[in-house]
Amino acid sequence: MKLIKAYLRNTMLQDSLNSLAKLSVEHKIAENLDFSSLIKNFAYKKARKITF
Repeated sequence: MKLIKAYLRNTMLQDSLNSLAKLSVEHKIAENLDFSSLIKNFAYKKARKITF
């Protein structure tokens, strides 16, 4: 169990570092992002409510 937990922590850390590295490389694109529309779009897609 300890090995599995350690592996999961390491892979999560590696994924986070990869994402941060991509943001660092593409910082000009990241500066122009409209975060409010991205958050709204993400929330809309992840909404678990079903409208009838």
